[in-house]
Amino acid sequence: MGAAIAFVDERDRVLLLQRSKAVDNAGLWSLPGGHAERGERPWQTAVRETREETGFDARGLPVEDHRTYRSSYYPLRTYHVFVVSVDSFKPRLDHESVGWKWVHLNDVPKLNLHPPIYGVL
Repeated sequence: MGAAIAFVDERDRVLLLQRSKAVDNAGLWSLPGGHAERGERPWQTAVRETREETGFDARGLPVEDHRTYRSSYYPLRTYHVFVVSVDSFKPRLDHESVGWKWVHLNDVPKLNLHPPIYGVL
């Protein structure tokens, strides 16, 4: 199981991270998130991974939408994406990402995306 948070700001932009060579699919853009640890629930995974990858603590934020899907990239894995409205912020990146940007939702499909998030936004 994997989980991620789609942070959407007041201008309908979503935060995307560009993956580093330390993880699969280097150079591709992705939502902050990752794989669950044993016993974690989807929201716990999303919050933990987001905190690790951006330094932002999403605990206590209201979830506006929750989407669950199976990716053709990882056909046996379920992904949970939580949509959360926030004021834009500057993430503190870890070793898994080399860049970040806020992208208008209309422009997301034009990017080179990490396969598990195709069709989610």
